[in-house]
Amino acid sequence: MRLAGVVWVVSMVLWADDALDYEKLLTDSLYEVSSIASATKINVDDTTAMVEVLRGDEAMALGATTLIEALALLGDTQIAMESNGAKILVMRGINEKAKIKLLIDGISVANAYRGSIYHFYDLPIELIERIEIRQGPDATLYGSNAIAGVINVITKAAQAKGENLLFGHAQADLGRVGAIARIDTESFTGALDAFYVQGVTALAAGPDKNKTSGTTNESQRYYGAGLHGNWSDLKVMAQLQSNTTGMAYGLSNILENPKDKAGSTNLSGWWQIAQENIALFDGALALHIGGLYYAQNAQARYTPAIIYESSYNENSLNAHGEWLYQGWEHQTVRLGVESIYAVLLDTSLRAYYEANNSALFADTRMVSADVARAIVSLYGSDTYEYSDKTTFEMGARADWYSDFGWALSPKVGVLHRYSPALNLKFALARAFRAPSWMEMYGSATGVSMGNAQLLPENVVNAEFGLIYRPSLKQRLTLQTYAMGTRNLILRNNSAQYEQGGLAYFVGAQSQWEYQYSSQMAFGANVAMNRPMQEDGSVLHDVALVSASGSLRYRTLRGIEFASFAKHVSTRLRESGDTRGALAGYTTFDQTVGFSYMGATYSLIVKNLFDERVLYPAPTNTYEGDYLRQGREIMFKAAWNF
Repeated sequence: MRLAGVVWVVSMVLWADDALDYEKLLTDSLYEVSSIASATKINVDDTTAMVEVLRGDEAMALGATTLIEALALLGDTQIAMESNGAKILVMRGINEKAKIKLLIDGISVANAYRGSIYHFYDLPIELIERIEIRQGPDATLYGSNAIAGVINVITKAAQAKGENLLFGHAQADLGRVGAIARIDTESFTGALDAFYVQGVTALAAGPDKNKTSGTTNESQRYYGAGLHGNWSDLKVMAQLQSNTTGMAYGLSNILENPKDKAGSTNLSGWWQIAQENIALFDGALALHIGGLYYAQNAQARYTPAIIYESSYNENSLNAHGEWLYQGWEHQTVRLGVESIYAVLLDTSLRAYYEANNSALFADTRMVSADVARAIVSLYGSDTYEYSDKTTFEMGARADWYSDFGWALSPKVGVLHRYSPALNLKFALARAFRAPSWMEMYGSATGVSMGNAQLLPENVVNAEFGLIYRPSLKQRLTLQTYAMGTRNLILRNNSAQYEQGGLAYFVGAQSQWEYQYSSQMAFGANVAMNRPMQEDGSVLHDVALVSASGSLRYRTLRGIEFASFAKHVSTRLRESGDTRGALAGYTTFDQTVGFSYMGATYSLIVKNLFDERVLYPAPTNTYEGDYLRQGREIMFKAAWNF
């Protein structure tokens, strides 16, 4: 069966029509522009950081339907899942858990409660223009949480120019619809976007930790709407998103009963007003003011007889000013100041016996009363072109948090253009992750107990990168890194958060892109990670090797074929787990698309060969781990007009 699939793909390539378009190769593939490494739009190869740009149309052609599926196309990423269905992105061997900075149109969307971002991962790919990924730490520009990497999702609606869009997606257990409507006048450009997603996925599961079998509850209802407006250099944006999901394998690894309600609703809203390009002392000043609201309501089975319900909401305001000066020859100076004030609005926890609705304990708080956090940040960087071949970058950031004090984040970087085809990069940086409110002020006995004495997690990272472009058609990158973390925040067996020890992460990644013609492109990526604890043992649940390969071909008649394969190697268990290592897996996705007069229709088969994909479950819970969806068939349509 697999051989037949491969022969089919190869045959389509051999019988392809061929035509070269070198201008398209130059602009669309090899010289991507990004703002994530320097906050200035610049060729990613000409920064001291390792940056990757994934365009939304490329990810969509390869079968990605959501943000997290697009991120899974990257070679050094892995996907995992908690028992309650919350998705986890692993980058550079680091389990995300508030260690990845997620920006949507340049706005940080993490909350102070847990620093969580998983509820944004199902954003439809049709709404995404491109994804910029800064691999590795960069707290100097982005502050807390920018440890494993920084991801900036640029939406199509945020672009000043573009087309109107309608899209629909259908498969056996899930549907998506959405639209972008634009307004374009001489003085104003703007866009409204909206989407709605609903699904009722249920997978066979069990036995759980109570030896009960059944099905998971992975139902989903996700919707959002946004407004983007531009009056010259004045920009306004507002966004609201709500994501309601079932509890999958159960919050405490106990399967939910069919009558249990959908488990968790995450509601996020944010707004920003920005005035850019204000002339000041021969430089350009940008001013931003904005706010973020976050709320979560959850209901879950905590034991076979006990149900718990929780609610939480917070609000924050932020102001940010940044001055860019390029008046000196060969030098760019950036200075910034940022202030954030976050306040807990309300939180509660209720637990009761299901049989008689009697309370297990009186209403209490998930987070202790009167929690607020003020943050003041100062940062600066200096990029100096020492010569046509060598560029130096130095920067530092100082963050003051009202609840634990100072965090300092310096960095240095070097870019050396060894030849027109070869760039070499080196960077050394220090980054941090501020403790979340749950970690510092959690007050639910037996669920999560905070520790107000916690300090930030700190990381020091050294990385080396090589970018080789032998021709317009090819690009090869190689990067290696070594990272050490200290002051890890861990939760002990009593649900108390405490300051842990050290961990080390070393790894390497290689990526090859080859644009054979304007119609055919290949890609390959392999990454090796070795995350280790202080005693030298390898961290559990992380694959040491992951690799991917892709092939895209478009005929002159508007038909496109895209194949994507990904391999994730064996994952080790935590010490004391007698089940042995968790087997790796290899998945293969095939997409066939057709474009005509602004309309695109796609047939996607995910996991074509029905590979058995398992995510690791903790010891003494699901012996069979978390089994994921097998083969899926879906149909998509989009209309640009």
